[in-house]
Amino acid sequence: MAEFVPEQVDLAKLVRIFERRFGAALPQGYVLGRSMFRDAIVEELGCSELDAENLVDTMIGLGYLQFKGSPSQAIDNLEPWTISTKEGE
Repeated sequence: MAEFVPEQVDLAKLVRIFERRFGAALPQGYVLGRSMFRDAIVEELGCSELDAENLVDTMIGLGYLQFKGSPSQAIDNLEPWTISTKEGE
């Protein structure tokens, strides 16, 4: 089996996968949304959950994924996630 190299993943392609998978029904809630994005990456790329979590972190950091609520709230108020096709949009 080939070694998984996270740096070689096309993040824009992952955005298109998310758009196809979730359509207009993007995840809501910080924890639930992160989990759904992670699980989609694991299924699509066949990587580990840890690698998928790191990719979600990278996509958040680069602006491909944005959570509209506050991830530090004690109670997750199920605010929506948005996805962008370009870094920082």
